[in-house]
Amino acid sequence: MKFKIDTLIPLFDKKITHPSEITFLGSCFSDDIGFKFENAGFDVISNPHGTIFHPIPLAQNIIDTFSDDCCNSFFESQSSYFSWNCSTLINAQTENDLANKIRNIKLKFSEYIVKSEYLFITFGTSFAYWHTESKQIVANCHKQNPKSFVKELSQIEEMTKIWIDTLKLVFEKNPNIQIVFTVSPVRHSKDGLIENNRSKARLFELISNLEAYFKDSSKVKYFPSYELIIDELRDYRFFKEDLIHPNEQAVNYIWEKIKHAFFEEQTIKTIQELEKLKQLINHQVLTANKSQIDLFEKEKEKKIKLFTESNPLVKF
Repeated sequence: MKFKIDTLIPLFDKKITHPSEITFLGSCFSDDIGFKFENAGFDVISNPHGTIFHPIPLAQNIIDTFSDDCCNSFFESQSSYFSWNCSTLINAQTENDLANKIRNIKLKFSEYIVKSEYLFITFGTSFAYWHTESKQIVANCHKQNPKSFVKELSQIEEMTKIWIDTLKLVFEKNPNIQIVFTVSPVRHSKDGLIENNRSKARLFELISNLEAYFKDSSKVKYFPSYELIIDELRDYRFFKEDLIHPNEQAVNYIWEKIKHAFFEEQTIKTIQELEKLKQLINHQVLTANKSQIDLFEKEKEKKIKLFTESNPLVKF
């Protein structure tokens, strides 16, 4: 007897191996998956500008990364400087320090874009916050006065245009990169559930437009993280206590689907070996016998050496 509808996972001909370098951008769900890749020994950069949910500031950060102009959308709040283009975690005590910090972020980010084999992008919401003074859609409101912003549901055409331009730029810098879009399964319930569904619908339409525009290259694809959690799991036991964010069990479910969609069998075996080795490293020896402890440590070091020599490209 069948109890669920299985989501069709698209085929990805270009497999991810441990020499691959991977970039993750977007919502907090992107951070969760990026952490899974990092923990599995891959060379990863995840959200260098911080967690960003809306497509437009996310695209603008990619465009700005390859611009010589330094971000000037700074403001001061409670003796610290922030940028409207970054999350609250990106801050400094002086405007000059913040400018230097963002220059370094741009440098590292641009290097990863140029050399990454995969770029995973997770959109979270179509609801934008327009800052009336700086005249831009912000990446984060930084808990500033709500009267300084106008909340609006972004038009699909507007988001499509900036992302076509963004992807053209990315492909110019790295013609071989594979783009994978996902939609975050995190419900933005504060907007209202009906409004959240309308917001997500625009994100799906946006990604569909981008797939259609770049269909000849097959370098823009969609991975159904949203459907796997909302349609396959379909139960609040797979969410955290806030009933909004997927819990560890749900993220692990997505991770298993990703492994089989993107990895060859040998890569999966290497990841399993790494997991066992990390369990061994974290194991606490429950004995006071020094000879037994010394023996355990020698065996552990032997296994670490054997693994690292056999897998020099795995980030250990």
